[in-house]
Amino acid sequence: MRSRKVGEFRQLRQRGVIASAIALVALMLSASGASASTSIGNAGGTIICSQPASTVQVSSTTTSYAVPAGGGSISSWSIQATAWPGPVGLQVWRPTATALTYTLVGASPLVTLATGTLNTFTLATPIQVQAGDLLGLRIEVKAACMQFTQNTTDVLGIASGTNPTTGSTLVFSSGNTEQLNVAAIVDTPVVVTPTPTPLPTPTATPTATPTATPTATPSAPPTAKPTPPPTSGSGGRNDGSSDEEDTDDFTGTPMHPHIHHRLHKATFTSTRWSGEGATWSGRRDSD
Repeated sequence: MRSRKVGEFRQLRQRGVIASAIALVALMLSASGASASTSIGNAGGTIICSQPASTVQVSSTTTSYAVPAGGGSISSWSIQATAWPGPVGLQVWRPTATALTYTLVGASPLVTLATGTLNTFTLATPIQVQAGDLLGLRIEVKAACMQFTQNTTDVLGIASGTNPTTGSTLVFSSGNTEQLNVAAIVDTPVVVTPTPTPLPTPTATPTATPTATPTATPSAPPTAKPTPPPTSGSGGRNDGSSDEEDTDDFTGTPMHPHIHHRLHKATFTSTRWSGEGATWSGRRDSD
């Protein structure tokens, strides 16, 4: 058995490493019921970390440790245990503008491992994450924390010291050809396009009942103008039955109408001429 010391870690390389692919398949099976979930990381490795430290998978070629586009939340995580039970815990780190400097955006409680098996833990409160956040692992006491790979682009960051609180920013040292023994399930939000609500069918405006044309009130027949009493043709006599103006039949002079005058009418009778002179005789009647 050979040992390797990296920074403040004393690492033990052992043969007969459990195939990480098998561990990953087991992790995926445990989350098979979540159709909108993605597995990231790799729960596999037998290299032991023996001192308190925080770790982050800076980059990885074969397996992504980064939260995919769209972000979401981490609902569970897994680690492969050997004979050392920890305690250990999941960490999630967010890159800053400075290389190897990361901010802790979430962490699980520290847990003691069941030895010799894959351990999977469901988080009571999921960790909210965004695209590009990276998985990390907190080691408090001896536990399997990583495995060696042949890829120089598999870069691991290490920061020794006390367990940081969420929101802390740490600067990490790095080593390559190393991959963390941690995996997690990211629940990606599902965007559901609502079915558009159909517009209501317009209701036809009820046709008003036609109103009967009102019948015009019949006009009273015109009252006939009273016909004045006929005037006597022979004597031109007006009998005074109307209020019309009377005239003298002989002279044509208007007589006094509308007032209770007695009408004076004269009747003259012509006589024949006798002798050389003509004389008139006649009679004057008074009404």
